[in-house]
Amino acid sequence: YEELRKKAILVYLATSIISFFFVFFSPMPAIEYTYELYMEQIKVTDLARVCHFSESYFRKVFAEMKGMAPLDYLHSIRIREACRMLLNSTDTVRLIGEKCGYSSTTTFERNFRQRTGLLPSEWRASKKYPGKKDRKTQNMARMFV
Repeated sequence: YEELRKKAILVYLATSIISFFFVFFSPMPAIEYTYELYMEQIKVTDLARVCHFSESYFRKVFAEMKGMAPLDYLHSIRIREACRMLLNSTDTVRLIGEKCGYSSTTTFERNFRQRTGLLPSEWRASKKYPGKKDRKTQNMARMFV
């Protein structure tokens, strides 16, 4: 019985230590920061600083955790929000791009096309008039709603 008790205590301590390191030494604060401030000009150094990591270590840990680079993740959040705005507002593409943190329409459209396969105006039209686009385009558009 005593041996089993010791093993249980060791397992408890090990999981506690792992939980501690996951909370305090993970990129989670940067992920929250990105969700809250995606519309601002965010740099990887800002995200690393939030986690108290060096930039190079942050990039490595973030990629291991999320499967993509920090800026790719930021652009994904921005484009997801842009899709929501394109569906639910009549704002211009330029204004939506600015609201999502893009300083130029060209950069916004390039990032949008990389992730959806369509320009923002085309994506908006495909959602308003779904019969006009082929199935593959409609399926791509659904991914970002």
